Amino acid sequence: MNHPLRSMLLIFDGLSLITQKRLRRYVVWPFVLNVSVFLALLVWGTTALSQWVEQIMPQLPAWLAWLEWVLWLLLTAALTIGLYMVSIVTANIIAAPFNSLLAERLLQQHSPQHNETPASEQPQQNVLTTLSRDMIGGFRHEAAKLLYFVSRAVPIGLLFFIPGINLAAPLIWLLFAAWMMGLEYLDYPAGCRQVTFPQLRQQARHRSLHVLGFGLASMALTVVPILNFVAIPASVAGATKLWLHQFDPPSAHF
Repeated sequence: MNHPLRSMLLIFDGLSLITQKRLRRYVVWPFVLNVSVFLALLVWGTTALSQWVEQIMPQLPAWLAWLEWVLWLLLTAALTIGLYMVSIVTANIIAAPFNSLLAERLLQQHSPQHNETPASEQPQQNVLTTLSRDMIGGFRHEAAKLLYFVSRAVPIGLLFFIPGINLAAPLIWLLFAAWMMGLEYLDYPAGCRQVTFPQLRQQARHRSLHVLGFGLASMALTVVPILNFVAIPASVAGATKLWLHQFDPPSAHF
């Protein structure tokens, strides 16, 4: 596990882990929900595309009737990109609570130091107070991640417009995207350990090659047909194993 290349291969460990009987429910339910949402978006998009073309074409002069196929091509491309982006965002929203439970269960199974306090021993709190606290804490956490991303994505984006440097901009952007991907999935086991995002970033700096390697592997999995539907839980499982070996070594039992 000390070689960064091994961190890239953890994505395959993640694929293997999510097939375990105890963990399947954290994969099956978001998979079913995401496929359902994708199919619903696809049906809506196909219907909407036909309606858009039927509404636009009558407004064009007769001599521009040949543009219909161009219009179909442009609208199809725009709709495909739009549906892809919406499906990714939706998939992450749907999968978020399942991802937390998946990371929690893996930590419980493979880390003797990770023990939940029994419900009978937990102090009783007002439900609304607890819910409000968790919502505020979650908002702050996501806001910190968004600020971190934007503060670095904007300068990197500007590199594309600087002659000479723009040749290296795609590679820089790829590495940054892999870094963010690695942090995103490591954030689930880190959250179970009560580690904040700034603390996670600080720890990740000392293991940057491992984080980058895993992030690149996770990105690669998202473009593989069929497997992309389970890329999120596989990445969470793989990142949890990476966390136990690199960020919390004494507790690593797998």
